[in-house]
Amino acid sequence: KIRLRIERVHGFFVRQIFVISTLIFLSSCSPLALPPKQDTMDTRLSVYSAGLLTLVAFKYGIMDHLPSVPYSTFTDDFLMWQICVIVFLIVECLVSFRCEVALMHIIDELENGLLLFLGVIWITWLLYIWRWKPVMREPWCRIPLGDTDALDAAGQDLFRSYT
Repeated sequence: KIRLRIERVHGFFVRQIFVISTLIFLSSCSPLALPPKQDTMDTRLSVYSAGLLTLVAFKYGIMDHLPSVPYSTFTDDFLMWQICVIVFLIVECLVSFRCEVALMHIIDELENGLLLFLGVIWITWLLYIWRWKPVMREPWCRIPLGDTDALDAAGQDLFRSYT
């Protein structure tokens, strides 16, 4: 009976997945800097749609490089939240288009604040993934072979299926 301990080098995944998807996401949020006018709505929606399609294609494109597991991983959740936020921005664009002209200045200021907020949140999350998430993980060398108590529920099921 052979047992192997395999551990990924997180820097590769941070650079190849999280940094790239965050750059795609932040560039897709750039239409928030445009004024919410009728003549810019088509530009805004086209950038949002292109970003949404790019993130979906990116998500399915990287699936070949990730292990196939029957549960949602941190990477899946990260990419899904980016897609959900862009869908929210598309809805926000459509709602702001229907607002009265008197509210346009307020909506423009709110959108500029939202752009700044999203940039700070996603860059902070990226820094967390890069610097602190790997440190908080229990190193494999400290987990004795056969000790499934250190694994989460999904890991325990997976461990039992292979042993």
